Amino acid sequence: MPSGTRMLLSFRIQWCVALAALTLMAIPAVAQPTSAAPDQLQVAFREMIARPGDPDAAVRYARIASERGDARAAIAALERVLRINPTLDNIRLEIASIHLATGSPDLAALYARQALSSPTIPTDVAVRAREIVAQAERGAARSLFEVSIFAGVRWDSNANGVTPAGTVPIYTPVQGGFLVLPTQLPATGQESWSSILGARAYHRYDLELQREAAWETNASVFDQRFASIPRGYDLSVATLDTGPRIGVAEVGENGLLSLRPAVRLGWIGYADSTYSWQYGAGLTAELRLPPRWTLELTGTLGFGNYLNSDFRPTARLYTGSEMILNASVGYAITPTTRVTGSVSYFEGDARVDYYARSGFGGFLGLQSAIPIGDYTIGASARFGVRQARYQAPDPTLDPFTKRQDTRWEGGATLVFPVSRSIAITVEYDAFDQRSNYEIYRFDNHAFMAGVRLSL
Repeated sequence: MPSGTRMLLSFRIQWCVALAALTLMAIPAVAQPTSAAPDQLQVAFREMIARPGDPDAAVRYARIASERGDARAAIAALERVLRINPTLDNIRLEIASIHLATGSPDLAALYARQALSSPTIPTDVAVRAREIVAQAERGAARSLFEVSIFAGVRWDSNANGVTPAGTVPIYTPVQGGFLVLPTQLPATGQESWSSILGARAYHRYDLELQREAAWETNASVFDQRFASIPRGYDLSVATLDTGPRIGVAEVGENGLLSLRPAVRLGWIGYADSTYSWQYGAGLTAELRLPPRWTLELTGTLGFGNYLNSDFRPTARLYTGSEMILNASVGYAITPTTRVTGSVSYFEGDARVDYYARSGFGGFLGLQSAIPIGDYTIGASARFGVRQARYQAPDPTLDPFTKRQDTRWEGGATLVFPVSRSIAITVEYDAFDQRSNYEIYRFDNHAFMAGVRLSL
């Protein structure tokens, strides 16, 4: 059977297994909401009915109803309070916030401006009202452009990726065995500081169709410069994807299924020289089930063109077609806490069989906001594993054994807001790569700190 046919058959079988497992995880949870949420809503509703003029009771009920996706009930409860007491500008802002969260920026701006027009509006309420107006104007604009810039420093325990072995086994056909040769690298990994610069840009242009429809473009650049290891390890990355996101079907009361075809371009460089170009196109299907669930399936087909260099003289052999499939599920535990899980499958062809590879991956992440008095810290944690299996043994290292790598990864991030657009970020990352080829085994621990500016 040809190599391409074997890879395609392998892909179909393994992807069906992964998709079935993901579906089995997601469907029961969607069909069976927690019993605690309805009880909280009923208690809040009875309290609001018992005290019809109490704005606090109405706000409690509205927030719970909004979290459960019943924006109409939430807004009706708050508007009833406004009819009783039209001077409550904080209630107008609650209504504005719900309209903003449910995709009605025009109504959100209307209620926020009504609050700002009051001569007796408290200072803190006015600040929040102006923020809602700004967010609503951005959301209502046909063209939206956002930029995030990061600058910081990073420390790596094993910046040059040295394995625990200070020697490399080389197979010699003449002698019919292995020679143990010393590596040109140090026997232990070198720690190093590095500077980090990164930027992300997002542009959205509303196509003004009946359902959600917009042309979206994402771009990113990343640059890392090490202080105490060779320049060949300095890494630069640039990515770009662009394509329309179009709502194709409404699901349930507030759910929406959208499709996004996109073309993708990537560039990787080491020491300011091109290491590879990545070309491709993909399709993303996203199902949003407010207020808690998001399901996404993405498939990408592409081509990786790798270039040789003095530092990486055999990179060209990795050149070939590439395919990635990813399925993810996101669940909002609360409005500020979200858990996500994903499974992926990857196949990469190459000019030689012993560099052609494929494998599964899985990741789990948690994001939350931690209130400390009047201050809120952003926090996230992630953990995952990726596997790569190679099609054939490397005849230079071991002609009898196919290479298999398993990479365990994890990390955590804390975000300390300084202002609306500036935040300090602290991050820890670690990975441990296991391989049956000893020279590909290595691990690393990294700490990073920097400033993020959002425009």
